[in-house]
Amino acid sequence: MPPEFYRRPRPPRFACNLKSGALRDGLHVTFRVFQITCAGNRRNSDTYISGQIRICLILSVLYAVGFALCGVPLWPLAALLVAFSHLIPMFGPVIAILAVAGLTWAAHDVYHAMGAMGVFVVAQGLEGFYLTPHILGKRLKLPALAVFVGLLIGSAMFGFIGVLLVVPVMAVAVAIWRYLDKRPLGAPKL
Repeated sequence: MPPEFYRRPRPPRFACNLKSGALRDGLHVTFRVFQITCAGNRRNSDTYISGQIRICLILSVLYAVGFALCGVPLWPLAALLVAFSHLIPMFGPVIAILAVAGLTWAAHDVYHAMGAMGVFVVAQGLEGFYLTPHILGKRLKLPALAVFVGLLIGSAMFGFIGVLLVVPVMAVAVAIWRYLDKRPLGAPKL
């Protein structure tokens, strides 16, 4: 029996099935991972979109209450416009609130427009720090902190595209990892 330091470390569970070097086995594994990804991606994208719409509906109620209190003209329409502009990351809400603030300033005065901007700042903070991590995290079965950190890293590294794609990519990666990790050590190949 060789000494302890000569023993090779035990490979991860999912790597035991990938030892075969045959091209046929490699293609089978690639096809199976593609099937898992597509099935998980369809489910995750549906969940992601429904989570985003739920967030927009909650935000529309918040904006409606705030805009009504600030005296924004056409506040129900303005609330829906600003809330559903959150489906376009980074630029959508900013452009929508600038339009609403300009409309409010033209109809009333600068103080009403600043009130609309204050409502936007509060709703943005609530959406960024609570609604998105908790709702999307719960629906995609990801920890809220992981969603929050993923959004920060995605926006810092890739900007607009990173914000758009980081949560679905994380959900697909977690689906593949959970599938590969739940199989027993001697399970059949993918």
